[in-house]
Amino acid sequence: MAADFRLMSAGLIGLSEVAVGVPFPVAALEICRYSMGPSVTRAVLQADNVDVLAAAQRGWIDEVVAPDDLLIRAVEIARALGQHPATAYAPMKSQLHRHARAAIDAGAELDANVREIWKSAETRARIAAFLDALK
Repeated sequence: MAADFRLMSAGLIGLSEVAVGVPFPVAALEICRYSMGPSVTRAVLQADNVDVLAAAQRGWIDEVVAPDDLLIRAVEIARALGQHPATAYAPMKSQLHRHARAAIDAGAELDANVREIWKSAETRARIAAFLDALK
């Protein structure tokens, strides 16, 4: 969600932290809020994974690409974006991300609590169990 342009060819995408039993770090949530818009609430609280077409409909990705064309298209887009003068591109990104950055900075104390939860043995066990279930 932090990329300037998001491509997807197949598979599922979603935010499964609540289902696993772990909170989102503030920075990750604010990046998702910025990228996913109003659908972020449903994505976080329902912890559902959606396919590529649903992700495109929700605006989570910018373009659906055939699997064989994914890398080619990503390089095309990177080259096109790289043509913009950095003196304009960097400040524009800063302006676009200003509200998310302020929320991230303001959430430092909350993030410290989230980090402690992520480090706990209970959380590590839940993550391991979730990953085992994916196999």
